[in-house]
Amino acid sequence: MVNKLSNRGMYAMNIYKLGEFHPFSGGGQDYLYLVPSGAIFALDNLSSTIIDRLNESECGKEELVSGLSAQGFAASDVEEAIEELYQSHAIANGNGFLDEVQKPPMPFPLQTLVLNVTNQCNLSCNTATNSAKTAWRRPKASRSL
Repeated sequence: MVNKLSNRGMYAMNIYKLGEFHPFSGGGQDYLYLVPSGAIFALDNLSSTIIDRLNESECGKEELVSGLSAQGFAASDVEEAIEELYQSHAIANGNGFLDEVQKPPMPFPLQTLVLNVTNQCNLSCNTATNSAKTAWRRPKASRSL
């Protein structure tokens, strides 16, 4: 029974699936926005091919390596790309990730917040329209006796 469970666990560890990300393209380059870390990664042809293959269905490492080797990629390059995608959490195996993503301390010691919504304002929103109608005024100084 122990051997069957450990074999099943080993089988699950060798099956890869997509992680939590949003793909997008810009300037002729494919990118991944990794949701857990907020990181953005540029994909090369090999990494893009691995993501496309796992988008079709989950598959094992050996299947990925042999399939991509048949497409002309070097087996060592495929294994290295799989490991990099796994370490960045772009792909996961059947048991998830070995290292949990570190959570920030609570309460989070927020010191700075930068919010850059756009640099292409067309002054058509309510906020811009209302602030344009009323000129900015310096608050009146309070008088105390």
